[in-house]
Amino acid sequence: MIGKRDYFPLCTGKTFRAKRPGEEKKEHPLLINPAWEEPDDHLTLDASGVYAEKTERGKACIDVFGLNDRDLPNERATTYQNVINFLAALSHQLRIDPNGAQTTEMIQRLKRIKEGGESHTAAARLAIINRRASLQAEISLL
Repeated sequence: MIGKRDYFPLCTGKTFRAKRPGEEKKEHPLLINPAWEEPDDHLTLDASGVYAEKTERGKACIDVFGLNDRDLPNERATTYQNVINFLAALSHQLRIDPNGAQTTEMIQRLKRIKEGGESHTAAARLAIINRRASLQAEISLL
């Protein structure tokens, strides 16, 4: 079974359980809450779309949420490659018409991707990070 449901595991060696509102700040949950902490501190993602753990908490998230199950790695790898291809097209567009309407639209899409506006955000952001240096060099030549 995949998913957290009513499963609230604690980190190894930590046993305090909140019983009243506000006490949850004293807990040491095993699962990462991306609203409060950075998943990248606990997980890594590669271009093939597979997550690997950096910490015990990262491993727990991979296992409980099934991050490498089903077709998710392939979907992430496809997103990664699509963003790499998009960045190549943007690079070409910047060379041929840096101030054109199509360039502006593509830059807006890049912003949406960076802000998490498309599926598999982590894979999309990884593609941007891996391509950033060469893209910045190309932009600086304009």
